[in-house]
Amino acid sequence: MTKAVNLHRTFSTFSETDEYDHDFARDWSGFPADGKPWEEMLKNERVVILAEAGAGKTYEMRTTARRLKKEGRAAFFMELADLAESSPGEILSPEDEALFASWLESGEEGWFFLDSVDESRLGDLRNFKKALRRLGRSIHPHLARAHIFISCRGSDWQANFDREQVASVLPMPVHQTGGDEASNQKTSGDEGKPADAILVVKLDELSRVQMRQFAEAQEGIGVPVFMASLKQADAAKFAERPVDLIEIIGYWRKHGQVGSHAERKGRNV
Repeated sequence: MTKAVNLHRTFSTFSETDEYDHDFARDWSGFPADGKPWEEMLKNERVVILAEAGAGKTYEMRTTARRLKKEGRAAFFMELADLAESSPGEILSPEDEALFASWLESGEEGWFFLDSVDESRLGDLRNFKKALRRLGRSIHPHLARAHIFISCRGSDWQANFDREQVASVLPMPVHQTGGDEASNQKTSGDEGKPADAILVVKLDELSRVQMRQFAEAQEGIGVPVFMASLKQADAAKFAERPVDLIEIIGYWRKHGQVGSHAERKGRNV
């Protein structure tokens, strides 16, 4: 059985001036130079997280929401596909629904993790905007204190169009500066920052250090030998997504070797 482990994943700025490249992240062998941890990301108001299937987007958002709640902060994880059909109160567990109601009255900051733009569009391409509108209607007077994170496969993110939808439905607060305390507050009206103020990042692929940490958390793995075999087989580049690393570890347990990419895929057919 695979054990979950906190790998302290990082995020790097993604330039939307270039088309998404499936191999974009494989250029790095270690931690990206500009990779930012979750604690840095959580300071932002609107964030889009891009990564392909199996990269760990859902796990990262779900576990981060849980961690924030344990720290006493208001945090909510919701599937966009569900949000397109139902209000937050109908989606959330009774415990989270109570927390949501409390947050609305609190005046405190809150974090919303909205998962999978691409999956929300499977039934209807309009579902993404429908989901944003449902959330927007529920928290509209409180948008200035909401931190909203949205995940999507990089190949399905429609850069300009999708950013405009987020900016129009869930506008970011404008920080007004002035000589007194009142004028330095965030505004919560419909006039928000432009769409290009939304931060778009990619979830960085696993570094060699993170691969080792993940292997160390699993049972029945001789980590030094496993990592040496991974390097010898030039297989680390095929283990940069958690789903692929899990597959390689499974192959290792069964066959006692990493094997070639073709062998692993051939025996899994």
